[in-house]
Amino acid sequence: MSLRWVVFPSSLCAVSVRPESTVPRSERSRPWKTIRSVLAGDRSVLGTLARHADELRRCEESLKGYLDLPGAESLRVAAIEGGAIVVVVDSAARGARLRFLAPRIVAHVARLLGRKDLDRIEIRVRPVC
Repeated sequence: MSLRWVVFPSSLCAVSVRPESTVPRSERSRPWKTIRSVLAGDRSVLGTLARHADELRRCEESLKGYLDLPGAESLRVAAIEGGAIVVVVDSAARGARLRFLAPRIVAHVARLLGRKDLDRIEIRVRPVC
């Protein structure tokens, strides 16, 4: 079986395509979807993950600019779950500083994301390897 690569201009990726004779009839009648349309779908698992990752990225970038602290580039927003913002830092000293600023951080992120359910921050220190 030989495979060939086809690049669709409307999508962001290349797709491996089998020769027509080796593709089962049930797959031949299926409409093709672009990556963009799959990610944009409301019920798509990939779309949900992409939106969640984008929300975390926006939150992290905004916090780094908002806090304007030395070493803020090492701050990572790991999750937003159950009313908590989970932030990972690289030292206990930075974690202590963020705990001091917790009310401001929570208010900023809640405003940024338009979420009223955020009420606390969990700060985790990344272990040194």
